Amino acid sequence: LAADPNICGVDMNATLSVATDQGSEDIPVVLPTGFAGSASPQSTTHTPALAIPDDSAAGVSSTITVANPGRIKDLDVSISQITHGWVGDLTIQLTGPDGTTVRLAQHPGGPDNGGKNFVGTVFDDEAPVNISSGVAPYTGSFRPQTDELSRFDGKDKQGVWTLRVRDLFEGDTGTLGGWGTNTRSAVCARNPQTTITVGPEEGE
Repeated sequence: LAADPNICGVDMNATLSVATDQGSEDIPVVLPTGFAGSASPQSTTHTPALAIPDDSAAGVSSTITVANPGRIKDLDVSISQITHGWVGDLTIQLTGPDGTTVRLAQHPGGPDNGGKNFVGTVFDDEAPVNISSGVAPYTGSFRPQTDELSRFDGKDKQGVWTLRVRDLFEGDTGTLGGWGTNTRSAVCARNPQTTITVGPEEGE
């Protein structure tokens, strides 16, 4: 195994060896651990809203600090409001405490998308629609455009989370009003009295 099996929420990498009359083969297997516990929302609101500079590689960043530790089983990101007159200019990314960065949107709808604003937008890997297929102001739940929030699974949620919004084309400016995370930590129920025995099939 390539992970500590005692850490709830951390996937374990294993190898299944299969032997047949035609030979043997090793098959890699990923074993997820834990199930998603109760949701733990964290959010911040900026008053006044933070300015998103025009045509800036630096953009604007906002942080949320999560105090309690816990291994992530599922994480969603919500944006309460981004005002912008040309959303095709924007890229949005989230960076976790360990430095992992997930790109939520990258010029959604293409650079020529002149739609306005993000309002009540939730990024969720399980959403039925990708943000690239949505329509501004993107109210509702959408999958990240070219990435997956599941890359945070198994990582510790404690620490500083950073949302970064960049406008990469000139001509329009905007503001970031607020955003948040909704995290479900991994929960593992252990019963040391429970054993599983695998015996021969009937008739063998």
